[in-house]
Amino acid sequence: MHHDKMLSVSDNIGMAGNRHFYLREWRKHKSLTQEALGNLVGMTKGQVSEYERGVEKGGRRYNETTIELFSKALNIEPWELLGRDPNKESSSLTSIFDHIPEESREQAVKTLESFVKKRG
Repeated sequence: MHHDKMLSVSDNIGMAGNRHFYLREWRKHKSLTQEALGNLVGMTKGQVSEYERGVEKGGRRYNETTIELFSKALNIEPWELLGRDPNKESSSLTSIFDHIPEESREQAVKTLESFVKKRG
């Protein structure tokens, strides 16, 4: 479920060279090996490793297509690969959201949105 209110991939892609790509952190957070993630996205273990290393360490540069591909495989929002380390937000709202079953997430979002709707 990708929400219009979330930061879009294209908002971040222009800064791709300056942003940390949290692929390794998310892969481990989801208890996947490089090989398993590679199988989900149609890449080899070595290719996943290159994206995890990033350009500054001799790896691959990500783009909008790879961000979308990895985020779908990891069942996260695309912006999270660029702006959220899953290991550093243990008590945040996004961490709580991660624990809501997929089938209940839309209802949870609607409930939260009801708190910010203008009254009157």
